[in-house]
Amino acid sequence: MRLFGPRGTCALAALLALLLARAALAQVEPSRPVEELEQEPPRRPPPRKPVPPPPEAPVVPRAAAPRAPETVAPKPAEPPAAAPVAARPLPLPILPTAGDSELLATFRRWQQAERDGASRVAEGARSELLSLREELGVSDLEPMSVAMLRAAAERRKREDNRGSVELATTAAALSPNVPYVYLGLARAQLAEEPLAWGRVWTSLKTAARAFWEDPRYARAGLGDLGTALLFAWVATAVAAMAVLFLRHAPLLFHDVHHLFPRAVARWQTAALVLLLLLLPLVFHLGLAVELLVVLAALTLYLSATERVVALVLVAGLGVVPLAAGGLASATAFAGTPAEDVYLLERGGLEAAAAAAQVRSRGNSTFQELYALGRYEARRGHLAEAEVAFNAAAAQRPADARLLTQEGNLAFVQGKLDAAAQLYGRASEANPTLVEAYWNAAKLHRRRARTMNDDTVGAELDRAQTAMASALRLDERLAQRQDPPDDKPLMNRLLLSPALSPVDLSTLADVQGRAARVRAQASATLLGGLDASTGALVPLLVGALLVAFGLWRAGRGVSHACDKCGRPVCRLCDPQLSVGSQFCAQCVNVFARRGVVPPLLKVNKEMEVRRHRARSSRIAYGLGLVCGGLGHVFSGAALRGTGYAFLFLFAAACVVTREGVLRAPYGPAPELLRLVPLALLAAAVAFFSLRGLSRKA
Repeated sequence: MRLFGPRGTCALAALLALLLARAALAQVEPSRPVEELEQEPPRRPPPRKPVPPPPEAPVVPRAAAPRAPETVAPKPAEPPAAAPVAARPLPLPILPTAGDSELLATFRRWQQAERDGASRVAEGARSELLSLREELGVSDLEPMSVAMLRAAAERRKREDNRGSVELATTAAALSPNVPYVYLGLARAQLAEEPLAWGRVWTSLKTAARAFWEDPRYARAGLGDLGTALLFAWVATAVAAMAVLFLRHAPLLFHDVHHLFPRAVARWQTAALVLLLLLLPLVFHLGLAVELLVVLAALTLYLSATERVVALVLVAGLGVVPLAAGGLASATAFAGTPAEDVYLLERGGLEAAAAAAQVRSRGNSTFQELYALGRYEARRGHLAEAEVAFNAAAAQRPADARLLTQEGNLAFVQGKLDAAAQLYGRASEANPTLVEAYWNAAKLHRRRARTMNDDTVGAELDRAQTAMASALRLDERLAQRQDPPDDKPLMNRLLLSPALSPVDLSTLADVQGRAARVRAQASATLLGGLDASTGALVPLLVGALLVAFGLWRAGRGVSHACDKCGRPVCRLCDPQLSVGSQFCAQCVNVFARRGVVPPLLKVNKEMEVRRHRARSSRIAYGLGLVCGGLGHVFSGAALRGTGYAFLFLFAAACVVTREGVLRAPYGPAPELLRLVPLALLAAAVAFFSLRGLSRKA
């Protein structure tokens, strides 16, 4: 075979090419200088699919050759550590965007769903109303709550007691400061579980507390109570003096008859006495003057206790005009600037009209301007709120509540440093103002999220200190839930200090109203005398009459016989001894033996029994008509006057059960008002009649 023919030459060339290709695959990149490695970053070959390694070529031993020094490539430098990412700052408080239109639209949706029976839609509308109330910072949505109470009553008629309780509960949540809604809630709870008195009692206690805290209801209740007390006092004075006159009139008529000739009949002299006693009423001299005349006619016949009781009753009539004027001033609220401020403080649907009224009124007071600014701020109208607060600051620049409100505005506008200073000034002006500490704590917490590690600790300490001060002043704030950090609604995050009841009372007086009431009462009781000076007239005149009666001690006039009640008169029976307690007939019948025949003695004993029976019947009749008057007729003037006052007070409350000053949406349920009064009147009548029976 020829090795170097044309075919052999081609085979040899192909073999050499194949060997060279395998050697190239096994070739290693030669080493490079360190300087080049430091200047140029190591190259990274592009990723490729893994290929199975080829078989290694046989190693041919060769002569040892000097090796170049091995160079180690340095590790690539690690990238610098990234700086810690700062905490994302909390957003500023968000202003409300809703208003009265959204409230009304949601309420209409609930009404329509309630009529259509769409329970889920109605429940969603109620929840949205509660959310809107918190978002707008409204304290009470009273008209909507009353509408829900009426819907709850309709559900009770359909025997849906559970739904009635749910509606009443929502009504109480919408208006937590209105006593009327808790009465409706108690009624719904009682209808659902008649024996569950625990929660009903809780609702009634809450209603009572809200009643005395709400000036519209509290002042109306005070007006009704004060009017009933004054009426009871006047009625007790008139009734007691009338009974005393009935008790001692026979003696008065008997003694006056001695002043006239014997030809004049007794009924004529009695009629003349009555005519003289009624002259003050004929000439419109006043009720107190009339009772003073009666006291002057009876003072020599009254006992010491009866004189003192009569003096207190008549002197009290002089104080009634002053008390009535003060009551009118203390109970005035409707139609006054205090009502506008009250509506603005609540921030409900009625506040818009009150705000317009305050703006139209010139020379607004600090309370009006502050309430107006607070209302505008809670509705998100910062420009209008700032104008009102600036006007209020012109009158009271250092008021802690005003400084807190200005701090809230600065907080919302992102002026955190200015807000912190305002909160600090408010805390210094009034260390007990919890709202300043609470809002400062929220402010420092937000500022801390924007600070570095060197200053964040001090800011967090300020936030913690302010929060501790707020919780120390009001522990209930520990249960307050803040809005989410990503949606910090202003009215849910920050507290807005409200005006105190004292601030409202200073605006609740109507100019000239108390003077008019005093003038009317004085014309009725004192005959038109000035109330301030006329109040002393009944006291002074009555004291002189009582002193005269005590000095005379009944000398020179007749007194009633202890047996038969006839007048014991020495003018009629000169043989009677001084100080005799019996009339001449009783002395001859009961004290002297054998003076009168037995038949006359029996007749006299029957007369004595008839007298006692008649007196007992009159006392019982008076006790039935008015508890306590029977005691006055029987001689127990002090106890009887007390019983009569309580009985007449209950009667006055029943007569004026609709209220002298009408409360919003009507008075309390009649069951709650009439039952205590009926129990009081029944107790007075029971003890009064029992005392009369024991005395008999």
